[in-house]
Amino acid sequence: MSKVMVFFRDRHSVKQNLKFIMQHGLKISRKLDDIHAIVCHANQVSRILNAANKRDIVEIEKEIRVRLHARERVPWGVKRIGAPRMWQESTGRNVRIGVIDTGIDAFHPELRGRVARGIHMQSPRYKYGDLNGHGTHVSGIIASAHNRQGIKGIAPGVLLYNAGTFDQNGNASSIDIAEAIQWCMNQHVNVINMSFGSPKRSEAISRMVKAAYNRGITLVASAGNNDGGPVDYPAKHPEVIAVGAINRNNKISPFSSRGKDVTIYAPGEKILSTWTGNSYKRLDGTSMAAAHVSGMAALLLAKNPGLPPRQIQSLLIKHSKPLKGTAGSGYIRFS
Repeated sequence: MSKVMVFFRDRHSVKQNLKFIMQHGLKISRKLDDIHAIVCHANQVSRILNAANKRDIVEIEKEIRVRLHARERVPWGVKRIGAPRMWQESTGRNVRIGVIDTGIDAFHPELRGRVARGIHMQSPRYKYGDLNGHGTHVSGIIASAHNRQGIKGIAPGVLLYNAGTFDQNGNASSIDIAEAIQWCMNQHVNVINMSFGSPKRSEAISRMVKAAYNRGITLVASAGNNDGGPVDYPAKHPEVIAVGAINRNNKISPFSSRGKDVTIYAPGEKILSTWTGNSYKRLDGTSMAAAHVSGMAALLLAKNPGLPPRQIQSLLIKHSKPLKGTAGSGYIRFS
């Protein structure tokens, strides 16, 4: 409901007229002593004017809408992969993405209302919080709101499922991760983002990855920050889309894992996204690259519900561009 401000001649006239107003059973929203004014709802103005001494009123102002001098930024990675070209057709609406990470700050302005459900293996009270910030950063890349402030995420229409698994130092066990995948499956998610890895293969995670894939869930994982070395698990599993990182120059990032086990590359350097405490932060890593691919998978699924993981992967590869001077996988680029 709109508001109106009524200005009086002086402090004394405010005091006197408030008595008349109260005697008529009327209420005001606020009194601003320093400028001799009261605030009331617009639908009460005429009654307040009848109750007050009109000679004491010097001005009446209806509220004016004021906007922040802030522009919503489209991060370079979101532009590079071609997400803005798809927003007229898809925002990822109602696609469910499980984020297995350190948690998600569900109260960040960019993510408020996007986290449908949550758990946390390390700390149950953090089912809608983040022990570290990494999970909030990943989630912001995927789903930051298009709300005229901050940044734009790739798929602002998605529903996030917070599978908090890692502690404040970024550590988790393979069994915790297997349980988190099972929890995501129980929530009927469509995509699982796994921005983590290990050089060692886990039987527990391997079996859960196969089970999720057979359930029709698209699995995306970061290839690893191994300085050009081999791809980590779970990205190395054939059922998983393994994502390496590129920079603004469309070159593979020096820290990124590479090789035949990388499915696709995506932006992973100086990526601006959400952070705990209603803030923003730039990070490097294949974690960030994986989030770009999960977001794009959601856009595709919202447009083509029911697409199996193999077809999602094929479409992502089809819409990729070759990397300069590099044989093999390209970088994601919808045009």
